[in-house]
Amino acid sequence: METTDPVMAFFHYRPSTSLAVMSLINFDFIAVYLATRIYMSKGPNFLYMLPVIAFIESSGFVYRAAFLGSPSFSKFIIMTIFLMIPSSVLTLVNYTTLGKIIKRSNVQSNQFFLNPAFVTWFFFIVEVLFFWVQRVIDQGNGLIVVNIISLSVHSVLFTCFVFIALYIRQSPEYVISVKNQPYAKERAIMLIIVTSTLLFIRSIYTACLYATGMEGPIGSTEWTFYIFDVSIVGLCFALHCIFFIGDYFPKKPALGSQYIPVSRFDDLDEDDMIPDQNKHIAVFNNVQSVNYSIGSEI
Repeated sequence: METTDPVMAFFHYRPSTSLAVMSLINFDFIAVYLATRIYMSKGPNFLYMLPVIAFIESSGFVYRAAFLGSPSFSKFIIMTIFLMIPSSVLTLVNYTTLGKIIKRSNVQSNQFFLNPAFVTWFFFIVEVLFFWVQRVIDQGNGLIVVNIISLSVHSVLFTCFVFIALYIRQSPEYVISVKNQPYAKERAIMLIIVTSTLLFIRSIYTACLYATGMEGPIGSTEWTFYIFDVSIVGLCFALHCIFFIGDYFPKKPALGSQYIPVSRFDDLDEDDMIPDQNKHIAVFNNVQSVNYSIGSEI
């Protein structure tokens, strides 16, 4: 029986406005907290992805609450897109973190899967590709097949990424030197493994959701959305707030510092340098490359 209620037609249940408002407030707080902490701690630039996607998640709940007050197709589409983006970018943060650790260590390896660019972008591109394919096919037996393939690909990617992360964690060749953080590498990698595991659980939920359809037992109940989607994304952000990755990476140099190319590490950006008063030292495999800053005299 068709319903004339637009909210029920889109959601197949009646969402809670109060839960949407609470969620947007929580993610706004997380966005402000992370942005402030990254700025104050001079953390790596790539970490700014975290407050941005927290704000995007919050914006998704803004449109969810707005839709419940005044339903429209455009609001529903914008809400859906905004709520889908953060999980993918959270995985990119994990891939980038591991890639940065490999890059800083400057270990010469013939294994392609230990290349920082491969670790950062290959996993992310493949995951996003199957993410969108999973959503394009929305009916028939093809939907079940695509979801099985997509979940299988996610399983392989997750297993390979964890294997690489654990290998780098236990290898003494890969080093991050941070003052007062003797286990910086180990703690950073453990954080990305835990958050990657949570996001993999979310991908299982998503595959089951699309396989059974929005009118199925998963898609037609709101509690599954908040438990297996919102709560998992929120927990990932909470872990990033508590075990802040920026604490496990060297701080950015002071504004206005400049570098003179003197070594084979010169292709590194400022995120890969460690400030030390008027010198900037990059530590790779326990070897220091010193670049002197002359400031305005250059």
